[in-house]
Parts: sequence; structure tokens; C-alpha cells
Amino acid sequence: MTDENGMSVWANVGLTLGNAADAMVSAADKLNKTNDRLWNRLQFGTPVMRRVSVSGVYPASGTLTLNLGGPDNGTYWVVESVIIGGTDVNVTAAGSAGLYVLGAFINGSPGLGNAVDFTATLPNSAFYGGRDIVVNDGENVTLTIFGGTSAQTYVSAMTVTVYNVANGLGNDVNVAGL
Repeated sequence: MTDENGMSVWANVGLTLGNAADAMVSAADKLNKTNDRLWNRLQFGTPVMRRVSVSGVYPASGTLTLNLGGPDNGTYWVVESVIIGGTDVNVTAAGSAGLYVLGAFINGSPGLGNAVDFTATLPNSAFYGGRDIVVNDGENVTLTIFGGTSAQTYVSAMTVTVYNVANGLGNDVNVAGL
């Protein structure tokens, strides 16, 4: 003799437990997917600091141009600081210098249309905030020294923050305004 009510209750308990287990698995899957998505976005959008240093010997005639490089494909730089001078901060170096951002390296001054800063004396350091100097993919940062001393070594160091171009993930917002 079978008890239909007992079987029905047992089937309902099994079905309820099965649904609860499925719901817990589904919730855990959603949580894992959300965590993975947030972790990937954090890794994708986290800026990296980079320091670049170059040196060169001033020629007998003309100017000296130091190429500080440019960002890799898919990234852009925000320049934080630049220092230019002799071989150390206590070494006086003759001349003045212009800082330029341009599409391709040019040995010599690329002109005022590409200038982003200038110093009349060396050594000199400059610090920039926000997005004062942004260097896009395909652009270079150069320093041209004018009126230097022939055969003197000039050194420049630059600190930049490197950002992934797509770190906004399609959101058209001003990140600084958040």
C-alpha cells in the first residue's frame, strides 16, 4: 500500500531542495562572475608609473635633442615631472631648453606649435598636474637644448603615468570629475 500524500510531500521536499541548491549555485556563479569582471576591470584600468632617462653630448654646432620616447600602442602618458641639466643637480649647464610633444621624432626644434614647456636656465625641474601634458599613442616627448656647451653631457629624466586607452570601457565620462 502506498501513501500518495507521503510521496507527494517527499517529491515536494526533493524539488524544493533541488531548487534551493540550484539557486545557491546560480548565486555563487553570479558572485564569481561579478568578482571576475570587477577584478579584470581593476587590472585593465590601473595606471602604471614609468620613469624615462636619456642623455646626450652637446654638438660643436647646432642644438641637442633628447628623445624621451612615447607610449606603447593602446596606451597614453600623463607627464608628471621632467628634469633637465648637466650630469647631476649640482652641475651648472649652459643653455635653455624646450619640451615638445610631437607626432614623430625630429632632431632639432620642432617649433612653438609643438612646445609644452620651456626653461631659460639649467638645471631645471618642472612638475605637472592633472592632464597638463598628455602624450598619445604615436607621439614622442623631446627636449631640445639651445646654446649649450660643446662636448658637455646633458641629462633628462621624466616621470609619467601610463594609462590604457580603453580603461573607460566605452564610458564617456570625465574620470577626474567622479
